[in-house]
Amino acid sequence: MMLAHRLSGVLFVAVAVLLAACGGGEAGDTDQASAGDAEGGAGGEDMADGIIEIEMSDTPAITTGGVLMVAEGMGFDEENGLSLERASYAGSAAQGEAIAAGGHEFGHIADSTFATLYDAGVPIRVLSQSVDSSRQIQLVAREELGIESPEDLEGLTFGLTFGSGADVLLSRILDNAGIDQAAVEKVDLTPPDIVSTYARGDIDAYVTWPPALVEAQREVDSVVLHDSQDSYFPADSGPDQTVGTHILVWATEDFIASNPEAVQRYFAMARQTIDFINDPESRPQAIDVISETLDTDRDIVEQTVEEWITYQLQIDDTMLQNLEDTAQFLRERDALTQDPAVQEWFDTGPLKEFDASLIETEVGG
Repeated sequence: MMLAHRLSGVLFVAVAVLLAACGGGEAGDTDQASAGDAEGGAGGEDMADGIIEIEMSDTPAITTGGVLMVAEGMGFDEENGLSLERASYAGSAAQGEAIAAGGHEFGHIADSTFATLYDAGVPIRVLSQSVDSSRQIQLVAREELGIESPEDLEGLTFGLTFGSGADVLLSRILDNAGIDQAAVEKVDLTPPDIVSTYARGDIDAYVTWPPALVEAQREVDSVVLHDSQDSYFPADSGPDQTVGTHILVWATEDFIASNPEAVQRYFAMARQTIDFINDPESRPQAIDVISETLDTDRDIVEQTVEEWITYQLQIDDTMLQNLEDTAQFLRERDALTQDPAVQEWFDTGPLKEFDASLIETEVGG
């Protein structure tokens, strides 16, 4: 076993939050991929021409950043009375650290990162989801291992990002197969590091999402063994729902209260953008924007958008159940300090004002 475990990104966020609460030092480098100031992001500022300037934090991913990339690239922000600036962080841990330090008030975030921040007392709320990203997370292994069933995973070394949906997926596959979590080695890696580590032969298998999901398979002959909905093990294939993940639209309580018009204009922009992405005629243009913004192979973006994720502005039963499952998993792994009350995460008032039909379940305030 060549690689040592590194501190989980999500747990690191929790540590940063606790340090901030205790006045203990700086939050550290944000490791941003593009503009964004952890000392305080612009939010809901009126410009002279009536345009509202907003800064939204995200990560440079097809899921977390996709809607904002297309909105900005196609000018949908300006069409809806906004001037959008993305503060894009290299990963969820860096994004969460900046939010915990008070650097941002509004944005898109992975559900597991939101759960950890909320648990640590950061005053943020869920306004909606922007993406159901469940099927994009997949378990992949080297073809040469000849894996036939989940039981064959015992003793292997896996690369994954701790505290993410990938962590949930692998843990549940192992649990369902009766394999003790300690009977495998899990190495905490960012998606780009998974690609290089897998290519070197330092891990036997990995669990991640695009583009790393596809890039790693291009380096080594591999087989997909499981995603969030189905098992592809040769001896045990068929439907097997294990995890559901979502990208959340979040804002601080102060931002929601102080900038109601900015939030409403965001919803209008997001709906226009999502309709544009989901329309078969305009989707190729949206894929071009995401591919160029991320400097990622267009084929990977296209496959992700077409097959593995769903952009949607809504709150529904599936989302709520998946959030509860993810939060419970994090609690069981001591990544949360309290029993999660997912219903309390939501502020549904702004979305209800925008279009009440987008709320398909009873939740929040």
